[in-house]
Amino acid sequence: MKNNILRIFGDRGYDSKYIYNMFGYNAVIPPRKNASTKSRGSYARAKIVRFIKKNSMEQWKENNSYSKRWIVEIYFSGLKRVMTEIIKAKKIEYIIQELALKVVNYNIMRGMTHAY
Repeated sequence: MKNNILRIFGDRGYDSKYIYNMFGYNAVIPPRKNASTKSRGSYARAKIVRFIKKNSMEQWKENNSYSKRWIVEIYFSGLKRVMTEIIKAKKIEYIIQELALKVVNYNIMRGMTHAY
């Protein structure tokens, strides 16, 4: 599945070596303020930290279209508000089906039939 993901956006709460090792430079997640420029297990993360320290956080955000994260935040906020945050299924395959149906129904309600 990770090979199908072009970019993953997140806030500082998702800053971890695990995420950067999984998605590499496709992870658009600002590092924490005290982030080390040394690799320590994640070369991609260290390179991003060095870029930010050399230039600026604003430059990094602009280069990586970080402002697009808010589009995703708005979408999921609406999805959770309209379709509720409750998942009734217990088995993972049914959880995936339930979530997919909620997304499809939400997109139809919003007139976004091209989005699935």
